Formats: sequence, structure tokens, C-alpha cells
Amino acid sequence: MTKQELAKYPALKRRAEKLKEDIYELQTRDIDSVSGKVKGSMREHPYTERRFSVQMEVPEEAEKVRRQIASKQQELEKVKREMQRIEEFIDRIEDVHIKTIFEYRYLEGMTCEEVGKKYGYTRGRVSQIISNYFKTLNKTKQIKHH
Repeated sequence: MTKQELAKYPALKRRAEKLKEDIYELQTRDIDSVSGKVKGSMREHPYTERRFSVQMEVPEEAEKVRRQIASKQQELEKVKREMQRIEEFIDRIEDVHIKTIFEYRYLEGMTCEEVGKKYGYTRGRVSQIISNYFKTLNKTKQIKHH
């Protein structure tokens, strides 16, 4: 995980909300309907043929809406998986202090300056804490690979 990947979280969160709104709008959209007549028979004996009037959504329009919903649901699942990956990365940070800084910075989308104000740090100190965490993480990975 990189800082750049983590920094995408607020945009992913906004995208997920937008997709949910779009899906809801599509699901509740009124689709034009057409009338027609069909042949059928009575349920009981004698099975007399009858004509029934039916009303149905315009098939092409209904199919188009179904495809749009499926496409948006697919994208939403992808966005949710990426958000979950970021959340799990931050959840694995053992140091509560660093974890909280990461949550503010990446999950809540605060700037380093805003996070610093909460802790009485400068913007630079918050940035340094984040950078040091990644350096330590990379060193740990290198040691494990050797």
C-alpha cells in the first residue's frame, strides 16, 4: 500500500455514494410501457381460449436500464473492495497513535495540517510520522524477503 493509494479513499467513498444514488434512481425510474393483447385459456375446464389485455415495460428501455444497473453495481463492488483494502491496511497498524493519524488523514480526508492541529503537531511532523511508518514498513518487508 502506498500513500497515493491511501489518498484515494475519500474519492472512493464519494464514488460509492454516487453509484448508490445512481442505482437507486435507475431502480425507481418509470419506464415507458406498452399495451398489447395476448391469447390464453381459462384455468378451469373447459379451457376456453380468451384474449387478455396486458401492459408491459418497453423491452428495449427496460433492458437498457437493467444493463446500466448491473454495470454500476459491478463498479460499486470494485470500489467497495478497494475501500476495504485500505481500511484493512490501516486496521493492521498496531500503534494506536499512528493508526489514528492514518484514519484522520486517509479515511476522513483531513490534511496534514488539520491532523496536526488535533495533536498539537506541525503539518511537517504529521507528514514525517506517516513517512517514517512507511519506511519502517518497507524495511520490515525487506527483512522478511531475505
